[in-house]
Amino acid sequence: MKWIKNNKALKGICGIYIISNIVTRISYVGSSFDIAKRLDSHLLNLQYRWWCENSELQRDFAKYGQDSFEVNILETVLDDNLLNEREKYWIEQTPRTYNSKKFYGRKPKREKR
Repeated sequence: MKWIKNNKALKGICGIYIISNIVTRISYVGSSFDIAKRLDSHLLNLQYRWWCENSELQRDFAKYGQDSFEVNILETVLDDNLLNEREKYWIEQTPRTYNSKKFYGRKPKREKR
């Protein structure tokens, strides 16, 4: 998987990230107050099939395998009050997403420390 291997530099960084399926070209756009913790959480959830919020992403992760996904940081956000607005912007800029309208624009959770 082209996952960010050493994401210690992202610890405590607020921003927008994208998880892309390089086979299907469908992506998931997310936001977090702490990108490093959120990406670690996503990876564990996908590997152990704990992610029930997004069944399409989970299904494709199981079908295509870790090596078919890559993660990139789209933007760091200095004002965390703008996080939802920036996430919405990036979702709208991404042609095909796993993002569900059900969760679109909800406030991101602060990761547990």
